[in-house]
Amino acid sequence: MYQGGSGGKGMDKRTTGVRIMDAYSNQGRRVNYMNKNGQTLDPATGRTISNKDPRGHLPLKDY
Repeated sequence: MYQGGSGGKGMDKRTTGVRIMDAYSNQGRRVNYMNKNGQTLDPATGRTISNKDPRGHLPLKDY
C-alpha cells in the first residue's frame, strides 16, 4: 500500500493512495484507490464509492 501524493496521470487530485492486492482462489490480482481518509474512490472522478462497487477493486493485469 502507498499513501501520499496527489493524483497522477488520468487520476483526480483527491486520489492519494493505492493498495495492490494479491490473487486468491476467488479473485485475481486487483488494485484499490483511496483518498486521504482511506476511503475507496473512483480514481478518475475522486468521488467516494461503496466497497461493493466494481470500480473499488480493479483487475491488475500482468505485463
